[in-house]
Amino acid sequence: MKRHQIFALTAVMLSACITGGCGIPQTNPPETAASAAEPESVFPFAYHSEAPQIFEVSNTEKEIEFYRDGGIRLHGELMLPEGEGPFPTVVFAAGLHAPYTDHYDKADYFAGYGYASLLFDFYGTRNGTSDGDPADLSFFTEAADLNTVLDAITRIRDTSSA
Repeated sequence: MKRHQIFALTAVMLSACITGGCGIPQTNPPETAASAAEPESVFPFAYHSEAPQIFEVSNTEKEIEFYRDGGIRLHGELMLPEGEGPFPTVVFAAGLHAPYTDHYDKADYFAGYGYASLLFDFYGTRNGTSDGDPADLSFFTEAADLNTVLDAITRIRDTSSA
């Protein structure tokens, strides 16, 4: 993987965190005097994540089902390097309707350097393994999906260190 590809991946992740969450509350913002008179609107980055389900495929591969907003299922895989963890983790957020399976080669590359790779399909990914119609995929659903996956990493880390 070339350096500019790594930077591009990092930029996508940082952009999603800055604009879509990673600290933005998962509920509607508080009402202000101006918004009280307006019709009720939904905070566009609101989401609710649930505990992921993890299925062991091998010592270095896990399948993960992520859930958000009352049952929307996102499917992914966690690819681990050989050895004992914890490992630094790279999250592959493919986008543009590309399935996560397009990034197995990159996951193998990172595993060779001691990094775990979390790959997942966004809601509505064409030919993907997650729920959703491609016509319903949007920036907002992708932000909610990425935040759900980041929440899951925290839950997995907190559970494994206990």
